[in-house]
Amino acid sequence: MTRAPLPEAIQPLMQAYLTQVAQRLPGLMTACYLHGSVALSAFDPALSDVDFITIVSRRCTPDDLAQLAAVHAALEK
Repeated sequence: MTRAPLPEAIQPLMQAYLTQVAQRLPGLMTACYLHGSVALSAFDPALSDVDFITIVSRRCTPDDLAQLAAVHAALEK
């Protein structure tokens, strides 16, 4: 299976997400998969959002969820 390169427009966003989750919640994330328009090579920076699924190593606690919400809020800016 050939994997399409990650669009340049979302590389900084994904790197920031991966870094922040790893820093705030070490060991929680085991994988992150892009899907939607990015995975289908139909991403349009003017129209598309970035859809992804994060696989975690354990059930998230309320504090974990608060940390994840903080990551998302920081990335919205």
